[in-house]
Amino acid sequence: MDKKIYLLEWKGAESGPYSVAEIRDMLSRGRIGLLHKIGTKDSAFVTLKDVDLDALEQSDARTANAPSDILALASYAVAGIAFLSPWTLAASAAIAAYLWAAGARRPAVLSAALSATFALLGILFFDIFYPTLEG
Repeated sequence: MDKKIYLLEWKGAESGPYSVAEIRDMLSRGRIGLLHKIGTKDSAFVTLKDVDLDALEQSDARTANAPSDILALASYAVAGIAFLSPWTLAASAAIAAYLWAAGARRPAVLSAALSATFALLGILFFDIFYPTLEG
């Protein structure tokens, strides 16, 4: 997972890039102070005393997980139609395996459970109940 990188500015000179962990380390060692400015190449610089580093780390974590969040939603949608075909069940299982490998354990398990449940319900409906409805 890529983490967002930040630049530091002191007396007009920029340095970096740094991760939030590196900035915390430099602060704790006294290499930089709260009057240093922090920013990215796409944002304005603000002083460190005005920045919540915990919030930056949480924001970075959410940003890093965003693709897996979108993929989890897609996986749930595919799991919802797993009763239609073994191919959609296989697609849902493949997406769940990818999510698992990417570290998104909870969405992977939920997707696999949903697709298995809907596939079973589809089998029950089309093999047991649907034939009795036709006759």
